[in-house]
Amino acid sequence: MTTRLRHLISSAHTHEQQWHTGRETLVRQLSTRSTNREKLDTVLSRLGATTIAASSSASAEPEVDVQDELREYDKKVYKAYKEMFAATGVELRRLGVPFFAIGEAERGKVGEEELERLKGRMVRRFEGGGIVFTF
Repeated sequence: MTTRLRHLISSAHTHEQQWHTGRETLVRQLSTRSTNREKLDTVLSRLGATTIAASSSASAEPEVDVQDELREYDKKVYKAYKEMFAATGVELRRLGVPFFAIGEAERGKVGEEELERLKGRMVRRFEGGGIVFTF
């Protein structure tokens, strides 16, 4: 059981790191896109052509695109986090971890907020003090 719990915790940390790194990479790519547009504007202005920035609709677009793309990425990460959280809860119940493997009779004795707090404490004990999930 301990090995499986450590694997769950390690897997959660790995996913969190991947999501964080993925977002940083996306931000870098989007900022590079902006820098490339600026370089293109410079070249176009030297040639006497209309620049991208001179177009009122185009100048507002890049900022919206960046924010939209980041928002979309965050939505995907949130969905994946919720799925991971639910799957981990099922696995912890299956393993019989206290406060996760609670039947309906016991559930009425403890409030939902208190139960979530106790689950969080149990997970932190398995992690050795760090927090993977927010309960």
